[in-house]
Amino acid sequence: MQWGKNSKERISVLVACNQDGADKLPLLVIGKIAKPWCFRGSNMDLIPVTYKSLKKAWIDSVLFEEWVRKIDRKMKAANGHILLFIDNCTAHVSVTGLTNTRLIVFPPNCKSRL
Repeated sequence: MQWGKNSKERISVLVACNQDGADKLPLLVIGKIAKPWCFRGSNMDLIPVTYKSLKKAWIDSVLFEEWVRKIDRKMKAANGHILLFIDNCTAHVSVTGLTNTRLIVFPPNCKSRL
């Protein structure tokens, strides 16, 4: 038996690192609220994650493309290259014009096998 209502609070977190975890990209946290109460009085540029807000707290294609292009610019500035493996979520669109980033999209229904 369940008491009370289910919470409607949601966040999504995008995590990316290399195979052994030594190199990690900054987390992308997506929440529902543009400036959450816990960040009141804080400079959002100083928190150690990238925080964005969307109505359902899910990633969309615009935010995904923005994130990938930001990574590509960082890799180009550092003269590095990156290969990102991503699932086949509809928000994970093909991004053209990348110079130092390559995207590999997993086929449908393979996440449970990996």
